[in-house]
Amino acid sequence: MQSRLVSKVRSGLESVGLKKHRSDSHSKSGESDKPKRSKILALILAGGEGGRLDVLTEQRAKPVVPFGGTLRLIDFSMSNCRHSHLPDVWIIEQYELHELNEHLANGRPWDMDRTYGGLQILPPFDVHDKDKKDGGKDDKDKDKDKDKDKDKDQGSGSKDKDDGKDKDKDKKNKDGNDKKSDEHGGFAEGNADAIYRHRRLLNKFAPDLLVVLSADHVYKLDFRDVIDFHKEHQADVTMVTTKLPEGDTATRFGVVQVNDEGRVTDFEYKPKQPKSDLVTAEVFVYDYPKLMDTLDSLSDDGELKDYGEGLLPQLVKEGNAWEFRLNSYWRDVGIPESYWQASMDLILQKGDLNLDDPE
Repeated sequence: MQSRLVSKVRSGLESVGLKKHRSDSHSKSGESDKPKRSKILALILAGGEGGRLDVLTEQRAKPVVPFGGTLRLIDFSMSNCRHSHLPDVWIIEQYELHELNEHLANGRPWDMDRTYGGLQILPPFDVHDKDKKDGGKDDKDKDKDKDKDKDKDQGSGSKDKDDGKDKDKDKKNKDGNDKKSDEHGGFAEGNADAIYRHRRLLNKFAPDLLVVLSADHVYKLDFRDVIDFHKEHQADVTMVTTKLPEGDTATRFGVVQVNDEGRVTDFEYKPKQPKSDLVTAEVFVYDYPKLMDTLDSLSDDGELKDYGEGLLPQLVKEGNAWEFRLNSYWRDVGIPESYWQASMDLILQKGDLNLDDPE
């Protein structure tokens, strides 16, 4: 009887092992048939000083300006990322960090406080610079040699000529250092510059797609729809666009023109005489390798500032920029008039601005 029991147990174990083997084999085969998932990173630009909001931003960063009684402006971007199920969200900060970080609470309100992935803060930074460290020693050596050089060059007819060459050389070095100064961190001069200054961390993460957002807009949007559109068209950049909100002016925005297919054919950044009432909603999906290649090229040509000044015009010129139309409520609240108007829209429940919608 004992041998019969052992045989049954052995038979059962072999049967379980066989089923497990088959299951594993089927799983591996299924995985090989699935298309590779894109690695996506959401990047929120929350470093704006917000000077146009006057007293509202005297002692706080623009992203934490209150809205609707219980929210802050950055909550819209954060909630959109949460409801879009984007696993990695990074925030570039610059001014008045303390209240902003206190509000973000390591991402806990949006279930982004994780050991891996979730929310990551990118404050202004500096890196080790050997030249800066040795600067004090170099200055002392220069002081010691100053009198010797002065006596040596006194009365020399070539002195002025040499000084001219040295000044040109210093100017050339200074210009070169300005172009590469972003490698040592510091404060960004615009949103394109902000992205480029953090390229070491971004390159280490190596996303396939970079979703770039601002932190001072009132809207709701599932970014997965934009990402799917971007992939379908294999775009270099997809711009979320919207019709100019009532009572606003297009001179504050990037103004675009598109063809019947949705390809962006013209882009103007804050034009004095806008050609259309179709504006960017400050939501962009970039092909990351293409973005970095373009920023590298632009940085070699000069100083990076806002992406409306160089980056977007270049991508539009190359012919692979597309628009994704947002037909629901959207408003930029970066000036007092639009901030007041958005607040009135909320009170009057104008359009589909509903902050109590759990979805």
